[in-house]
Amino acid sequence: MTHTEALTPCPFCGKAHTLTVTPASAIWDEEDFGPYMHSETYAVICDASKPDGPGGCGATGGYFDTEAEAVEAWNRRAAQQPAPAGWRPIETAPKDGSLFMCWVSAVRYGETDEGQQYQQDASQVDFCSWRDGPPDLPGHGYFDPCCGQIGDSQDVTHWMPLPAAPTVKESLTIAAAPTAPGA
Repeated sequence: MTHTEALTPCPFCGKAHTLTVTPASAIWDEEDFGPYMHSETYAVICDASKPDGPGGCGATGGYFDTEAEAVEAWNRRAAQQPAPAGWRPIETAPKDGSLFMCWVSAVRYGETDEGQQYQQDASQVDFCSWRDGPPDLPGHGYFDPCCGQIGDSQDVTHWMPLPAAPTVKESLTIAAAPTAPGA
């Protein structure tokens, strides 16, 4: 819809591409909400409703009479809420296929030469993304760490966004290669 280019990122998940300015009539069925809706209202939503994406967190900025008022209220709310820092529960991770850092809680089981059984913590930080799965899989997918199977038992438990990529200064110049004498 309109006005989305003026929206600040979601204060809860940090995403911007998931934001929509949505009329209430697109969300509520006429049977459920129609008798109470005397005129159209609008809300900014971090859209989590589409099964194929875009994978927002579902936050909303409340309903307002115009799209412009909904955007203004969203941006005011976003300015008040700093994006969470540090590790976040995996349940709040993006499900749009984007890459992020994850904590893989893992255990390896083994046995010493003397027959003594042991377990070893193999937990580690990795890169991770959402992988779609069959409809009978809970949540219709799973979080897939890049390292694959690192332990006999493992689970992705936390995530955090990747930091911004480094930038190369435009003024950087590459020195010319030295020439051989007499060349």
